[in-house]
Amino acid sequence: MTEVFLAAISGAAVARTDPARTGGMSGGLAIEPQSPGLADRIWWGSGTRATAGWAAGKGLNLQSSTLLSEDTGVPFDQLQAEQIRLYREA
Repeated sequence: MTEVFLAAISGAAVARTDPARTGGMSGGLAIEPQSPGLADRIWWGSGTRATAGWAAGKGLNLQSSTLLSEDTGVPFDQLQAEQIRLYREA
């Protein structure tokens, strides 16, 4: 679903016309209105190190959560720093 969302906000056609309602014409429809650069302003809240890397791979900004869902036995600040490091490396 994330791929569809990112495609939609980037201007890709995400729906098809109904030829019965468009006089026989068919084609793809993009969402309106368009907001240039919107995809660059999307932030992903990440609760794990894995999702931090995933967000980076999708080109999303990272919003590190204060509710990390994994416990590696290190203090929270170190776990969050590791999450940010993994994001930057990805």
